[in-house]
Amino acid sequence: MAGIQHSLAPDTAKSVTGVKTQASTVEMSSSGEVTTGRFVDDPTIQEKCRASLPSSLKQNLPALYRKKLVPVDLSFDTVREDKDAEMTVHRAHKTVVRQQRAKASVCFVVKRPGCVLCKEQGRALTEMLSGFSEKDVGAWAVIKEVGVDDEGLLSLYQNFFNFPFFKDSSMNIYKAMGNRKVGIVPNPLKIAARYLAIRKRLKEKNIEGNIIGDGEGMVLGGVLIFDRRGYLQYAHEEQFSRELPTEEIKQALSEVLDREASKKAQRRSSTEN
Repeated sequence: MAGIQHSLAPDTAKSVTGVKTQASTVEMSSSGEVTTGRFVDDPTIQEKCRASLPSSLKQNLPALYRKKLVPVDLSFDTVREDKDAEMTVHRAHKTVVRQQRAKASVCFVVKRPGCVLCKEQGRALTEMLSGFSEKDVGAWAVIKEVGVDDEGLLSLYQNFFNFPFFKDSSMNIYKAMGNRKVGIVPNPLKIAARYLAIRKRLKEKNIEGNIIGDGEGMVLGGVLIFDRRGYLQYAHEEQFSRELPTEEIKQALSEVLDREASKKAQRRSSTEN
């Protein structure tokens, strides 16, 4: 996806009042909080999301769209939170989509940036996204914290997932995804076998890092896909130690883009008639 802007443009990162979206208006305070608006208060919002979404996510809509995120600047080998640009989940999606004039966005919900498995996931997502036009798909990532393993965070951004990052300090997205945690395997032999399998797989991919490390790494992440308006269309819940189902994610993203293309064709037809 060459040519994608990987940092938030200054004019789009700041909170404004009365942000226009497709066929809706989202009113925001100076801090970026949604106060009124048809998008988040739409009573049919869950119906507009795909039926295959996990129940925990459905139950947290539309409240999830109002939750706050903080952009994280990772340029010039530094980690800096832009707290003045705090925005909602919906606004973060719209910012990414507007920057790239995309038709959908893919959000990588990171378990822990320094984790070698998250690096594997980041690379897999980047490779999958390279098969789509940069004008079709925007990409961004969500993390839980900064200042704990900034070296691991910079490595993830620079080498595996070079797209905008946001901090979800209250872990609202993770909670909406069920607050699922890494399971404890009681059998030591199974633990050893799983570890050796992971080590072999990552060695073949030439990815280095740690599995435990510093920071909050017990709560699992995943992948979310939003359509152009910001409705959540697909969710993959991370399965610890397993590779991302990139073909499934690719198929889901293709279906979202197909629906967007169909809507555009219908609008054009209505205008011509």
